[in-house]
Amino acid sequence: MDVLIWFRFGPVHTPLWRRKWKDGPEIEISKDKRTFSMKVLRPISINTHYLDEFPESEKVADVFIPIVVRCELTDTEEDFREIAEVVIGYLSPLMEDLRLQTKQAHLKLHSLADLELVRVQSLDGIDIPDITVKYQRWFRDQERDRPLPYLKLDDWQAFLSMQPGEEEKLPIEKWVTQVPFYESLLLDGELEAESDARIGVLYATLACEIFIQSWLDERARDNLRLGKWLISASQRANPETSASLRAYYDLGLFLATERSLKEEKTLWNAFNKLVEARNDVVHRGHLPDGYEPTMALDIARKIINWVKELIE
Repeated sequence: MDVLIWFRFGPVHTPLWRRKWKDGPEIEISKDKRTFSMKVLRPISINTHYLDEFPESEKVADVFIPIVVRCELTDTEEDFREIAEVVIGYLSPLMEDLRLQTKQAHLKLHSLADLELVRVQSLDGIDIPDITVKYQRWFRDQERDRPLPYLKLDDWQAFLSMQPGEEEKLPIEKWVTQVPFYESLLLDGELEAESDARIGVLYATLACEIFIQSWLDERARDNLRLGKWLISASQRANPETSASLRAYYDLGLFLATERSLKEEKTLWNAFNKLVEARNDVVHRGHLPDGYEPTMALDIARKIINWVKELIE
């Protein structure tokens, strides 16, 4: 039978004035000769209050983001699992887009545990309690001692504006854009550093490495000299990555653009500190203090932004 399965993500903080918020488009997903329809709806407020950490701030709302999925359901464990895989597989990149748009590291869909199944309904909106109870066992909330993301109206509108048109239904590939891996690493580094400062340092360095290597590899298709240099650099890479990573931002970047990060002395010195901090963690067992991952992630963002401005 065809059903509507209602999930919700949250809670998150938002400003008030819910009437200004809009629903997302209906997204069609085809998988294994089966069609799913998924829609992300405007946030629903559950209560309002002032933030304790900002006593002079404006009142905010605690909200949930509803997600409704329309599909055929056979009421078996195998079917529950397949629907769950579709929901997490396609909703995760949507939420990652929103996380990047808002720069809110905590706005992340880690797993099914981050979703709550609210109800299962027939297509005419009648609740089906027995199936709801069965299906809810797949979606157990896990408590976290983490601050809630802050979702603003402008961020939500910009998130929705990424759709290419005003059609009622969109194929999933027209809605989801692949967030660059280095962007996800920077956000994950901010989040994971709360429990392990080493991860913040490692992710910052890895984001710089993935960003420059992928861009240089792409440019090497039309630059024979750069291509030969990349092959040579990969063969003589230092086990600590410091020699090779510095070389990518120095000679590699120069071969591609006739500019080097070395030209920016302040940024180059900060970059060297970032690489050394990474090597201290990986090879010398150094445990960073609370400030180091924040500094490392900030340096990584500045380096990547400098290169992006250079190549645009």
